[in-house]
Amino acid sequence: MSDAPYAISQAQLRKDGVRLRHLAAIGQIFTVLGILGIPLILYAIQLPAAPTLGFWTFLRKILITDPTAMVNSYALMKACVILVMLGRVKHLGDALSSNEPLASDTLRHLKWLGYAIALLIAMMCFSIEIKPDSMIQPVNFTTQWGVSMTPLYLGAIVLLGLSIVRRIVSQAVALKAETQEFV
Repeated sequence: MSDAPYAISQAQLRKDGVRLRHLAAIGQIFTVLGILGIPLILYAIQLPAAPTLGFWTFLRKILITDPTAMVNSYALMKACVILVMLGRVKHLGDALSSNEPLASDTLRHLKWLGYAIALLIAMMCFSIEIKPDSMIQPVNFTTQWGVSMTPLYLGAIVLLGLSIVRRIVSQAVALKAETQEFV
C-alpha cells in the first residue's frame, strides 16, 4: 500500500460546484418547460375537436374531472418532486462553489438532498396506468396501480453514495476544525 496522503482540491470542488449548479438550473428549466408545455401541447391537439373549450377548463378537466385526471395529477406531483430535488442539487452546488466548499453548510445541503432523493424514490416506485375497458369503444377506463422495485434499488445505491460523501465531508470539516484549533 502507498502511504501517499490524499488531498481534496478545494479549487476543483469550487469548479465542480459551479458545474453542478448550472446543470441543476438547466434541469429545472427543462422540468418547468415540461410542466407548462405538455398541457399546452395537449390543448393544441384537442383544440380542433373542441374549439369552444377554453384552456383553463381543459386544464381543470385533465387534472380533476377526466378519467385520466389521477394519472395526470400524479405525473404533475412527480414533476414537482423532481423540481424540488433539482433545487436541492442547486443549493449543494452553491455550497460547493463558495469560499469554503468543505463546511457545515455543505453537510446541511447534502442532508436535505438525501431527503429529497428519498421522496423522489418513493414517488418513482409507484405508477398509475389507465387502460381502456374495451378496444372497440375506449370510453371507460380502468385505473391500475403498479409498483416497481427498480427505482428503489437505484435510489438505495444513490443514497448509499450520498451517505459516503456526507461521511467524507464531515471528516474533512472535523479535521479542518481540529487544525484551526491547533493553530
